[in-house]
Amino acid sequence: MHLNDNNLTQRIQTNIFRITPGCYLRVAASGILTRLSVILIICTVACCIASFYDIRWALVLVMIIFLVIPFIIFHIYYSKLLTPEAQYMISPKSCSIIPDEYIIITFHSADNEHTPLNHQSIPWAQIKRISSTRKLLLIHVLGSSIPLIIPLDAFPAPQQALNLVTPETY
Repeated sequence: MHLNDNNLTQRIQTNIFRITPGCYLRVAASGILTRLSVILIICTVACCIASFYDIRWALVLVMIIFLVIPFIIFHIYYSKLLTPEAQYMISPKSCSIIPDEYIIITFHSADNEHTPLNHQSIPWAQIKRISSTRKLLLIHVLGSSIPLIIPLDAFPAPQQALNLVTPETY
């Protein structure tokens, strides 16, 4: 990973933040939905066109809409949203980022009985890449299918977070 020289010794501390379940769903399901939506759109359009010539294709289209799509949603729900990782992702937390060293995630709770863990440390060597969207910083960690999601408004200066983004290589 290559970072700007002025970030090497700077510690970045976020405010306490919480990811909404909807935000987590968008990030977790984006990979699956992107691949499957292309296939579903092609099948749906093909069935629509074919139904002009044979009405039985309209029945196939109805089956795709009412049988296949709900099962895809169930798969995403059970494989991505009902996991301990999902619980950690949507719980209140703050992060301390020391570039080229580690990231410490501190979990917070209004009542200590429901706090999942106190701290989790991610060594910098386990970070595959860091990307961003308009509102989020996504830290992709080795061995995890879902990136660490940090809203940019959790940073005191969002530009600090954007300086961590690794350039895309294709």
